[in-house]
Amino acid sequence: MASRGTSGPAGKGSSRPGARSTSARRTSARSTSPASRPPSGGSRTRTPRGLKQQAQREQGSGLWRWGVIALVTLVLLVLLAPTMRSYFTQRSDIAALERQVAASEQRVAELEEERERWNDPAYVEQKAREQLKFVRPGEVSYTVLGADEIEALEVASGQVSELRPWYDRVWASIGQADRTETDLTP
Repeated sequence: MASRGTSGPAGKGSSRPGARSTSARRTSARSTSPASRPPSGGSRTRTPRGLKQQAQREQGSGLWRWGVIALVTLVLLVLLAPTMRSYFTQRSDIAALERQVAASEQRVAELEEERERWNDPAYVEQKAREQLKFVRPGEVSYTVLGADEIEALEVASGQVSELRPWYDRVWASIGQADRTETDLTP
């Protein structure tokens, strides 16, 4: 009686009942691989329904990607908005301070120039005469009383003093326009 499971020319086989030989296993393994499978009843073709499902999956994954990009962008905006606001606020503060420093430097230059003028004896004498009404020995100082009347005469003659505020000058010119030549003579 021949033993079960013996196969092949040399008669080498498994001693187990129902076991297949190695060569049988190899052929069955080859037949299960996708490349060696014979086409069974036709190849796998995509039906319109299968294409539609694949398109929906691809479209869904695209929406998912856009959603992730939008979420990352939103998080970046939330994190960077206060920082950018602070940056622009600080830049405007720096610009304002630079303008202030420039104005202060200009004022310092003007004051230094004025200090140099005060070192000149002629300038000191001029300011003493104008502001303090000082005179040299032997000189006579005259102070005109009724300077307002003289200014009124200047208005009547058509000359408006530049020392007065603008609204007074406008009012004086209106008053002058109402007068005639005969009103001007006393």
